[in-house]
Amino acid sequence: MVDLLVHYSVTCENGTRKKFIFSPNLGGAGGVTPLHLAASASGMYDIVDILTNDPQKIGVHCWRCLLDDCRQSPAAYALMRSNHSYNELVAKKLADIVNVQVSLPIRNEIEERGAVTEQNQRVILQLNKGQRSCAIRAATKY
Repeated sequence: MVDLLVHYSVTCENGTRKKFIFSPNLGGAGGVTPLHLAASASGMYDIVDILTNDPQKIGVHCWRCLLDDCRQSPAAYALMRSNHSYNELVAKKLADIVNVQVSLPIRNEIEERGAVTEQNQRVILQLNKGQRSCAIRAATKY
């Protein structure tokens, strides 16, 4: 739905120009924009991606400089909420624009599975250590 709204346009009477109605930098109460809202919420990576991929490139260019009434940018909102992946996404998009290139993110499922497995093994080891220490305490107590 967000993608549809960001790309929605009306053609002018002469048919030569399009006017985009729903801009990612459209301010609301307190100067908060859709960019600010998406940056402040977790799990909104795809929405940030869409809002910074508008046809006029407004979202990607406004990410660091568009300030709300409290003088905070969407980048600052993301940083304050530890949504670092949002800032990384926009940085990559800006680098692509500067270098006149297109980058496609490719996830490495093997590495991700390995990281999850390592994390699970650490948790199991910690649980086992906890059980041993409980058993030792129980044995020495009685």
